Amino acid sequence: MYIELRRCDARLQGRTNTDPVLKDTIVIVPPFSDFAINTAAVPDINVSQEIKGKLEIEIAYGPSPDDLRYLLAYELEPRLDISNLTDKNAQILFTGPLKKYQHKRA
Repeated sequence: MYIELRRCDARLQGRTNTDPVLKDTIVIVPPFSDFAINTAAVPDINVSQEIKGKLEIEIAYGPSPDDLRYLLAYELEPRLDISNLTDKNAQILFTGPLKKYQHKRA
C-alpha cells in the first residue's frame, strides 16, 4: 500500500506550531506492518492547566504511487490531565475521544 500524508493539524490549549513542515512524499507500507505519524511539536504548553485540543489527519492511500484513490480522515480530541507533578515524576492520564474515522474514495 502506498500512502501520502495530505493534512496533519495539531492544536493544544489553542496553540499550534506555526512552522510545521508537511512533506509531500509518497511512501510504501509493506503488508502486515505498522506506520507512525509524528506531528509537529506544539510550543509553550502550560502543564499547570488542563491540556486539551484537536488532532486532524488526512491520509491518501492506494495500490500504487499514481493511484491514491482512498482517503482516511481522522479526528481526535486529546486531553492530558497531569497530577502530582514534581521535578522527577508526574502522573499523566491521557484520553482521546475519537470524533471522526472515515474512509472514502478520494
